[in-house]
Amino acid sequence: MKHLICLKIAILFCGNLIFSQVGLEFHPNKQFYLKGNSALTGNTILGVDAQNPYHDTTEINDSFSLIYIDIDQDSTTFSSSSADLLFEKNSKIAYAAFYWSATYPFEFGEKKKSNHEIIYQGDSNRDQNINSVLLKTPTSNTYLPITGEIIFDSYEQDSFKYNTPYVCYADVTKLLQETSQVNGTYTVANIKATQGYISGGSSGGWLLYVIYKSETETPKYFTTYNGLIGLESDPATIYFNNFKTPSEGNIKTSLSIATLEGDRRITSDYCAILDSDSNNFINLKSNDREENNFFNSSITIYSETDISRNPNSTNTLGFDLVKKDIPNENNAILKPNSTETAIQLSTKVDRYYPFFIAFETEISTDYYLSKKNNFIASTENTPINTFDTVSSNISENTISETPETLTYSTDISEAKKLEIDKKINASTPVTVPNLEKGYYLVTNVFKNKIHTTNWITFLNEKGYRPNYYINPENNWYYVYIQSNSNPYPIFIEKEKLSQEEYFKGLWVAKINY
Repeated sequence: MKHLICLKIAILFCGNLIFSQVGLEFHPNKQFYLKGNSALTGNTILGVDAQNPYHDTTEINDSFSLIYIDIDQDSTTFSSSSADLLFEKNSKIAYAAFYWSATYPFEFGEKKKSNHEIIYQGDSNRDQNINSVLLKTPTSNTYLPITGEIIFDSYEQDSFKYNTPYVCYADVTKLLQETSQVNGTYTVANIKATQGYISGGSSGGWLLYVIYKSETETPKYFTTYNGLIGLESDPATIYFNNFKTPSEGNIKTSLSIATLEGDRRITSDYCAILDSDSNNFINLKSNDREENNFFNSSITIYSETDISRNPNSTNTLGFDLVKKDIPNENNAILKPNSTETAIQLSTKVDRYYPFFIAFETEISTDYYLSKKNNFIASTENTPINTFDTVSSNISENTISETPETLTYSTDISEAKKLEIDKKINASTPVTVPNLEKGYYLVTNVFKNKIHTTNWITFLNEKGYRPNYYINPENNWYYVYIQSNSNPYPIFIEKEKLSQEEYFKGLWVAKINY
């Protein structure tokens, strides 16, 4: 049976709805210490024309009935776009991340005007196979099927029922390492999104983020984050640590971000970095991105550099991809011997959905060597998901069999309960065999056991009683310190412990529901 989703919006408010921040909070995905650099490329998948670029910036995104871009002249694909990846020759691939994201509440949306209202509607059925796409490398004559991990899909969540964004990820490191020619044109096909109209305008696109090793480069720290949050009224702050900048010289730092639904015509969205001296956030800007309209439906790599794309639209209609050096003349923002920083994403009017963040900075040679020597495997070949390492020889008895179970206080207000209920409804449950049903306060996640036990030792020294579970979806270790079948004390404790510097990445896992 088909169902229609209808949404009425008063024309007076220009089609913008106000929501609090919802979605999946950002969590670290990969971390590397190596001599090298990174490269970023990508493109949008929706436009007003299937092949021709779009450059008009005079209309808001939801003014258009969008269709799939399809440039490959291949009848077996329904959407396709391409972009060139360029980086230093004779370098070696250390990591390659492939992301795709789109708004997708239904296959096709319609917009109607009735009196003083705009009505958006569409068939609520849509293809649930959002994590299977096609990728063509510079040397391949045919597409390669890619099945990625669904990082977040809001299809059945009321908080996103008007635009329903999703994000998927695939580690394509091995694929690129085995490709004879990495520099060149990459084409991506069959990413799913809503055609036609939706509130705020439909948007979607893909990116390829590559970290490469080169002995001609300085030692650097790289970290990537996964997530998808709806930014409206509340800012989002993302913290970076596990590094130490050089003690002298100009420190080079850069930031890469991908978002959905940034609008060229709607201003008041910001991207800011923390100034440690003043403890204030400094708004970033460039020739291509105004301070009060940072996410403006464009693709900019180092601002002045225009990557080759097909189509090479100036206005990408809601898909933003940016790689930018952080202005740090005379080390004005990131100081010598710095060990942490943060960025803040915010908006006053526009609505947008960040889903990928990468941070990289030069680090001191001593710190780089210490990180290499602290691990059995070279960190240039193995991604590290860890805080500062405290030991490499860990006994299993450091792991508590009975982490603390919080009791419930009846003093919690009804407003706070409602706030927590919204977060619970927006969260995606995870199935973990042989683990008790409940809500788990997760402090960190690791790929390797040695890093897991290092972190557990650190938590023990801080007075906590940690344990871990293995997520069968990725076989990674999730370290938690508290659990309860009642979500309220867990969420309240998360807010309290998030004030600690080493607990900036806390989240609540909903297990076996």
